[in-house]
Amino acid sequence: MRYAYRILLVASLVGGCGVLPRAGHAQNPFGAPTIVGKIVWPDHDLSQAQVRVYKDQALKELADAFPTGGPGGSYVAIVDPGEYYLMAVVDVNGNGKLDAGDGLGYFGVTVFDPKTQKPQPVKLPANGLVTDVHLAITATIGADGKPVPLEGGPPPVEVKPSGLPAAVGGTVSAREDVTAPAFAVLLEAETQAPVAVTRMPPETPRFSLSAPAGAYHLLVLADVSGDGKLGPGDRLGAYGVSDWAKAPPELPTLALGSGDEIGGLEVALNGRLAEEGLVSPAEGTGTLRLDLASLPAIVSGVVRYPGAGLKPTQVRVSADPGMREALAVVPVEAGPGSFAALLKPGTVYLTAIIDENADGKFGAGDLIGFYGVADLLTGAPKPVTLSAASVVSDADIDIVGQVTEGAGLAPLKAKPEAEGKPQQ
Repeated sequence: MRYAYRILLVASLVGGCGVLPRAGHAQNPFGAPTIVGKIVWPDHDLSQAQVRVYKDQALKELADAFPTGGPGGSYVAIVDPGEYYLMAVVDVNGNGKLDAGDGLGYFGVTVFDPKTQKPQPVKLPANGLVTDVHLAITATIGADGKPVPLEGGPPPVEVKPSGLPAAVGGTVSAREDVTAPAFAVLLEAETQAPVAVTRMPPETPRFSLSAPAGAYHLLVLADVSGDGKLGPGDRLGAYGVSDWAKAPPELPTLALGSGDEIGGLEVALNGRLAEEGLVSPAEGTGTLRLDLASLPAIVSGVVRYPGAGLKPTQVRVSADPGMREALAVVPVEAGPGSFAALLKPGTVYLTAIIDENADGKFGAGDLIGFYGVADLLTGAPKPVTLSAASVVSDADIDIVGQVTEGAGLAPLKAKPEAEGKPQQ
């Protein structure tokens, strides 16, 4: 029972924080993904206004609503990572109802005409801060309760949002003989700081990454030797390099602007790593050397639980088994339940959390698992030791516990599948 006590202590430490941790806390002054902007309607007091944040373009699934901070119409919306559609509502007479004379506006709509213009999305990554998201009032509520275009036309919005993440995607070629997982990695071009990573199993040739505007190196890596570290014999591809026998003296830079959506890239996994980071084609020698010591470690695995990721699921990376402070918080891909993280060298512990009721808080009914623990009553969290350019691709985590009332933790009970077979 000694290990069980330690796990219960871990659960109390995590549960005591209440709100589930989010990536980017140290980078974002609001501590969570945030949209900042204002409602634009000149010569109107916007104190009785709000911005409604929806999860769908039809504006039926309301995520949250945020009031303005005064007559100028400024607002701050703190949300979860994701894609949202914004609507501005101005209650002109302050009666708490949407009725005649009240104003409406939508992000991305410049003229109220539902047949030709629809609200546009605002995308926020886990560490996102998007500013200058202005919503012009384009319609008012008529006497019949229906919106009509604003008389005289909508006010102009003269600024563009900043901080919108860029999206980049494409396919990996020349990996037909590679059975190991491949990882698409974005590194800051100047500092080689890690920015984003995604895991691609052998049957998946496509990748998609999101990052702030900036200049990057895009790499695709595979530990084909299976020794847990990038080195001789392993495979590498890079954006802008198709033939490693004719590689440039430095890795090409991929420039991403705010809100860019760049698709259709092809990265060939045709480079072979040799001693001291030399990258060569299969049939010859190359000249470009990769500084392996500057590369982050990659940690990847699967949260083993049916439907992991379909409900809000994250993997928390901590420096101690008590998980008192998160070094990183990584989202889990819906369906396969896979995750991947870029980390600095060191020793870390991994915890998977499933927010069963999707309330953004860690509490009764939520599920938890620890890397290295297959049985809550007898197991202890297992450390993962990382070095530069190390690749841990099998850090799978079993969901083994459920939070009880009073912030306790109980072994997860098996429950029947649809076919009648037990699952846990």
